[in-house]
Amino acid sequence: MKTPSAISICFILWVFEQSNLPFTEALFAPIECTKNNIRVSFVHLNSPSLRRPRPISASSVDNTSTIPLEQHFTSPLTVEWVQKILDSYFVELGTELIPNRSELSHKEQAELIATSSLAIASHDFLRFPDDATFIYGNIFFLEAFGFPWNEFVELPSRKCVATVDDVAERQVILDKVKNKKVDSGKTDYENLVRVRKDGDKIILNGVTLWNVYENAKAVSETRVSKIIGQAVTVERVTNFHDMS
Repeated sequence: MKTPSAISICFILWVFEQSNLPFTEALFAPIECTKNNIRVSFVHLNSPSLRRPRPISASSVDNTSTIPLEQHFTSPLTVEWVQKILDSYFVELGTELIPNRSELSHKEQAELIATSSLAIASHDFLRFPDDATFIYGNIFFLEAFGFPWNEFVELPSRKCVATVDDVAERQVILDKVKNKKVDSGKTDYENLVRVRKDGDKIILNGVTLWNVYENAKAVSETRVSKIIGQAVTVERVTNFHDMS
């Protein structure tokens, strides 16, 4: 059995120092840094078998920015859709994306989602039933894909896929979740290749996908409600060039 090198030990200590977490938690916590305007997480110590959907907490919210949040993130229509995202997350995963969210106003919840270090987006089936179109993307997701809000919320989600094979793979995943042929909230969607507005490829890892219901509370009570969209969280976004 090989003994850890000095470099390995230094790296682990650096993980601990940067994370501000207890040492045992730091070993499995992603470290996020910024590169080419995309937040990249290096998770050398994070085993997929240990990963769970990550709730939004104070540590996953960007409180360092002094730039006021753009109004579209807290418009009445956006706040209403964010509530559907959150209610549906609870129904399908059995846990809250924002712990103790009942203590927050709907607007405060929308602000947390907008500024989370998880990339969060959603497409709907209402405007174009045969061509799911993005209806929401938080700041991280918009930065990762290089789109401004006004363009993103009119973009068919299929157009963020790089190749014909990737289009087919994406559709299989979406259909399985929509048709309940696989549990929503899976966290084993890894190495999904997507494309930015500028044509650069990016890799998505730690992907959680779930259905968005018209009335998620009705699903809880009667198991019946119309699926009107889907939402996703992404833990790590990496430049394709960085993978080579």
